[in-house]
Amino acid sequence: MRTLGWGIIGCSEIAAKRFVPAVNQIREARLVAVLSRDLARAQQFADRHGIERAYADRAAFLRDPEVEAVYVASPPYRHCAEVLAAAEAGKHVLCEKPLALTGEECRRMVDACRRNGVRLAVAYPRRYYPKVQKARALLEAGAIGQLVAARVFLAGWYNPDPSEIRAWRLVKALAGGGPLMDVGSHRLDLLAYLLGEPVDVLALADRLVHRYEVEDSAALLLRFRSNNHLVQVSAAFHWNLGVRRDEFELLGTQGSISLTPLDGPDLVLRVGRDEERASFPPAANVQLPLVEDFTRRVLAGQDARFPGEEGMKASLMIDAAYESARTGRRIEVPPAPPVPE
Repeated sequence: MRTLGWGIIGCSEIAAKRFVPAVNQIREARLVAVLSRDLARAQQFADRHGIERAYADRAAFLRDPEVEAVYVASPPYRHCAEVLAAAEAGKHVLCEKPLALTGEECRRMVDACRRNGVRLAVAYPRRYYPKVQKARALLEAGAIGQLVAARVFLAGWYNPDPSEIRAWRLVKALAGGGPLMDVGSHRLDLLAYLLGEPVDVLALADRLVHRYEVEDSAALLLRFRSNNHLVQVSAAFHWNLGVRRDEFELLGTQGSISLTPLDGPDLVLRVGRDEERASFPPAANVQLPLVEDFTRRVLAGQDARFPGEEGMKASLMIDAAYESARTGRRIEVPPAPPVPE
């Protein structure tokens, strides 16, 4: 049976916790190599996960003929350079979110992968949630009438000690931003998937409690174009609240769809006075459906189900949001390039 050889760039927690177990569950996939700037760390990662080869030199890693696809699991500031190098080496790429620090970097990455004939996708696994798929089907069927509004609210407490390995998320040059860039990108990506094309955004981004470099609060008002209608969206992301919230709701002229909590199994459809509840548990490893789908499509010579052009939409919204917060103006979201036929 034909299998796809995977290489990993970055010995991150998400790679160890999600990606490696996903590949190990896919018959058509196998782990070939891992790359880290620290060879000892790469070797430790390889030994722990049964990966044959460890590299500290990117060029040597990308010359490995058994590495056919690359999972980029490094911090966002490295995504652009690593995806460009992988594309030039003829490797397919699954890149961690957000795709890059800026929309312009995203465009360069998308262009490079298209130019070199390799597939590019972004690790936004929530598109594969069964309840998200159900919500999309309900919207397409007009179950809540014309979609008018959506509401997203994600909150919790995040203030790691600077010595912690994940504290890079608080450094703007490495992470690009705070909760808007990190956890907010997942929700913005889902809004693009469910609602359509983002139009514009008015945003605030502040440090209200913590004194780290990136924002600890972001509040956005966005408009999307869905089936030739505008949809208004409010979205807020907080790393400074002592309560945890993960709310996601779609509202229309005849009812609503609640996916709260987004990372839970429940979907609630309300139409008039009627209420219907259903449970759609996500995969135990939320990356498995995404990695499996990407692997099989690459082997079949097909484009990614959600290619880089889709994955960059969240980054374009984030760019516009930070510009809005800086200037106090409503900012248009530029369109992502179309996916070639």
